[in-house]
Amino acid sequence: MAATAEATVRGHQEVGFVISAVDTSLGKTAEDAVTLSMNVTTVDLYSSQSKMQEDTGITQVAMQIAINSINGALKNFGRLLGLVDTAFAGDLSLDTNEVLTVEEDTIGETERAIYSEGPGPLLSTRRIYAQRCKLASIGPIVQAKVGWMLPQMVWNVLNPTSGAPLTITDTPAS
Repeated sequence: MAATAEATVRGHQEVGFVISAVDTSLGKTAEDAVTLSMNVTTVDLYSSQSKMQEDTGITQVAMQIAINSINGALKNFGRLLGLVDTAFAGDLSLDTNEVLTVEEDTIGETERAIYSEGPGPLLSTRRIYAQRCKLASIGPIVQAKVGWMLPQMVWNVLNPTSGAPLTITDTPAS
């Protein structure tokens, strides 16, 4: 009997941004790593000849990707805030201060391509890719004795100039 692609998909491996055509991981994520939300706005068509709906049309589609990180590194934090990479300077491994400069005019100004990878059916790898995204909201950033710093950022998936706004690909295991 041939295997089918019907499977329960669970787990997460990596999320990141594509920067200069290179996958750039955002490091470890929380257990609820990435959430893809899709919302549609519809208009219903009724006729005067029937009490039943004749059709439904979609007038708007909104997609969002929420990233729940546990990586508090300043460079990743800046990227999650939609800042340009030049907002970050320094290198702790070279015994120099790391500084993230957050200016009100620069938060969310950088568009990013976002990818998320995890297991797919039949031992494949599932890749979710949104080629054009912009920061939509920032979750609370907590620095406290009793909790972890878990930055959560929500990104709107925008309409690209060409191609699909979102692709989901299952790649067979080699």
